[in-house]
Amino acid sequence: MHEFTWCFPDLAGRDDLPALGEEDRLQITAWFVAEGDGVLPGQPLLRVETEDVSLSLNSPVGGRVRQIATLAGQAVQKGQAIALFDVEEPTQVPPVLPG
Repeated sequence: MHEFTWCFPDLAGRDDLPALGEEDRLQITAWFVAEGDGVLPGQPLLRVETEDVSLSLNSPVGGRVRQIATLAGQAVQKGQAIALFDVEEPTQVPPVLPG
């Protein structure tokens, strides 16, 4: 198994997430999975909010959620980890489409 850390900069300023714009901070409002859950790439994982938008974000990888690093009700800043995953192969972040 390999560890994959999903951080906030992997989300902001991406063409597939124009609603997030150039936000420096997101509020996590809900998680749809728990630590230890298996997830598939593209599976809805969590809901986030900014001042202007609320949307669901999908898993960037398939594997197992090792740790939820930013809990519901907490804000995540640029550079901060959102979640850690156990994955079979080393991976890079593929496109994450909003749910």
